[in-house]
Amino acid sequence: MIFKIDRRKTARPTSAGHSEHPCMAADCASWGSRGYTVDDAGKRQQLWFCLDHAKQYEAEIEAAKRTPPPPRPPKQGRLV
Repeated sequence: MIFKIDRRKTARPTSAGHSEHPCMAADCASWGSRGYTVDDAGKRQQLWFCLDHAKQYEAEIEAAKRTPPPPRPPKQGRLV
């Protein structure tokens, strides 16, 4: 099951100067305690998830690694 990531959720600064990261899973209002750095089309982005959604995100990443890539098309001959 793939969950939706809400990239509009951003870190909120606190009065002490720290940042609070909300869980970036859609429809989740928990605090994001686990952070992940992803490379999205050449841009590094930070994703934050609560404990439950972090486990689900890690499981989906592992499943994506086990999925074989699509077959390559056959090589064409040379033109003479």
